[in-house]
Amino acid sequence: MLEKNGELARIKAKVSAKLEIAEICDRVCKTPAPHGHQERDKHPAAKLGGKALLFENVEGAAMPVAINTFGSYWRVNQALGTENLEMLAGRVGQLVKPEIPTTLMEKMRRLPDLLKMASFPPKVVKNGICQQVVLEGEKADLNRLPLIQCWPLDGDLSSGQVMDEEAAARVCDRGTGKYITFGGIFTRDPVEGTRNIGMYRVQQFESRKCAMHWHMHHDGARHFRMWQARGEKMPLAIVLGGESVLPYAATAPLPPTLR
Repeated sequence: MLEKNGELARIKAKVSAKLEIAEICDRVCKTPAPHGHQERDKHPAAKLGGKALLFENVEGAAMPVAINTFGSYWRVNQALGTENLEMLAGRVGQLVKPEIPTTLMEKMRRLPDLLKMASFPPKVVKNGICQQVVLEGEKADLNRLPLIQCWPLDGDLSSGQVMDEEAAARVCDRGTGKYITFGGIFTRDPVEGTRNIGMYRVQQFESRKCAMHWHMHHDGARHFRMWQARGEKMPLAIVLGGESVLPYAATAPLPPTLR
């Protein structure tokens, strides 16, 4: 869809996931976006965003990487199925705190919305397309993924630019500067069974080891503390790709128990 509408550029030349992809994207996203928008934002920067980029030949990686897919108002609205974000805010507000219809006519008018909302809860299935290729044990290698390093000192605790140098000095494990930056982090409440999807930076340490960067107030961190108190390992899934609405769902300020 993006390519058909002139919103995607393919890069076939070999590029490095270390700094180069981020630098190219930084320059592109500061150029005018191909389409305009209907937002209230009239700042000149609102017209920028460039094109989404698909790097087809990432050095050392087994797959391509897409970036800047949500880099313009037009692409965000296409992903969420809206004309502008004001309409989206109204829809989310109605979902979180719906007005209860009082008359028969109001109930009839709301019936299509109620039927649509009834289909929102997640469906439990036995398998999915994400399980077509399964790599376990030594075959599971994060180096196959085109994880990017955005900044020269990213992840470097000895850079002299950390807030608490004494705490940094006590850290034994030192990670790389590579991060999963746009993955959906799925966790589950061990008591209620409710799920949460968040978006946190995931730092690669080794081929099969990562560190989660989440703030104390995030729902994923809250779930972690609950599992930790039980003395159990927390099940967690990091999802790359999926439906285009998932990044918004992961970052929207919704109630923690909303499924």
